[in-house]
Amino acid sequence: MRILSWRVFIVLVLNMCLCVLLIRQYSHYYGPTDSVADPIYAEPFFVRSNISPAHIAQLPNLSHLEWPPVQVADKPAGVRLIDETGPVQPLPKVFEPVMSRGQRELCKHLLRLFSNLMFENGYGDKFMLYGGTLIGSYRHHDLIPWDDDMDLLVEAEIRPRVQALLEALSPKYHLTKQRDRDKFHTVVSPVFSVNETDALVSRRSSDYSWGWPYLDIGYYWENATHIGEIGSSYGRTYEWPKQIVLPLRFRPLGTEWYPTPYRTLEFLRLIYGTDQQCAVYGYSHVLEGGGPSGKTFCENLAIRYPFVEHRPVTKSQTHKIITPPFVRDKFVLGVERLIVRDVVGHGHVLHTLQMPMLEQETRSETYGFGERS
Repeated sequence: MRILSWRVFIVLVLNMCLCVLLIRQYSHYYGPTDSVADPIYAEPFFVRSNISPAHIAQLPNLSHLEWPPVQVADKPAGVRLIDETGPVQPLPKVFEPVMSRGQRELCKHLLRLFSNLMFENGYGDKFMLYGGTLIGSYRHHDLIPWDDDMDLLVEAEIRPRVQALLEALSPKYHLTKQRDRDKFHTVVSPVFSVNETDALVSRRSSDYSWGWPYLDIGYYWENATHIGEIGSSYGRTYEWPKQIVLPLRFRPLGTEWYPTPYRTLEFLRLIYGTDQQCAVYGYSHVLEGGGPSGKTFCENLAIRYPFVEHRPVTKSQTHKIITPPFVRDKFVLGVERLIVRDVVGHGHVLHTLQMPMLEQETRSETYGFGERS
């Protein structure tokens, strides 16, 4: 009986070895099957009306990434030289940081406060980063280093409810209502008009009543086919096919995730074109009037400021991207690298962020909104 048992055991082992050899042989000819692919779920990167800690935990922790030293102005912008009605101190030169450390932190605080309020009240999928703030997310993973305001677009139908939520934060914060947009900032005090202390406060730095820094809240209309901005930006109004904007997806801005258009690259391209120039358009939000202006190729700034490189992950065939049922487009595993260049043009990677991306996004230029050839 023992001899028979050993014979059976040996036969079983030989059969298993034969099966392994056959599997390897077929894999050599036909390649790996989907069953061995590592699933990566894209759903956490799509914005919902509410957000929970469990949802946030499914997104990469941006605070674990390596971030470059923040480049800021030496002193707060908007400080008056004599008294609260005196002239404002001169602004930095074009492409120099405008905001001080405190003013930059205040901008992020106001955005975080607004975002939390929207998600807590079920409006998380009704707003998105816009303008220079959206460019900052896509091109720098953070604010544009020389920008001087924060831009959002919010669905127009909920404007009265959003205004009520923001006004409930008085007296610490103030909402200035305008015809087509609103400005959300801290309450303005004359105490800080001539005070150079880098406090997290908005100052009355223009001839208008509101304080700066502020969140510049624009609104959009929506119909069956398109979404468009109410009001104009630099004398122009914009609209986009709905499939470019919705559903919203999360993108990084510093160490936080915020809603952005579904096809951010196409969205930006329709506004700014495909050239590789960085531009300051000559309007100062500090003064609410004329300010420094200029254009240069973004690559000329890459020695001082980091830019994001968009690429596909190599050997991504070992990963299977699982998209939500409402998404028809194919997603691939992409990588965004924050890179700064040295004086001879060598790139140094500060951090790397992998996430599901539309295939087109992996071909995006680093210094423009076109596609690499």
